[in-house]
Amino acid sequence: MKIKILFNSSIINNRDYFHEKINNYKDKYGDRFLLEEDNNKKFDLLIDDKIVYTLDDSFNKDHFSTKNIFEKVDRHLYNAISSKRKRNISKYDDVDLIEY
Repeated sequence: MKIKILFNSSIINNRDYFHEKINNYKDKYGDRFLLEEDNNKKFDLLIDDKIVYTLDDSFNKDHFSTKNIFEKVDRHLYNAISSKRKRNISKYDDVDLIEY
């Protein structure tokens, strides 16, 4: 699973928290995590090259809270990892199979 965050630095209102979260993602995901500054975007989270969360289509004109953004990012990452695990579980439970 590849994770990429595109962000515009102008929307980050808590730089310490931002850097703390980014460092946590780098430690946890290593080479699978990529961070890229993009002044044409507000904030995008891509998982396996698909946008799963974006602020670009938000109609909220208020300044976005960095903590709120990363709460949503964490939720989307958790859901993506959980759904990937569910797909890897066998459709057949062989515990109840009886061999004759």
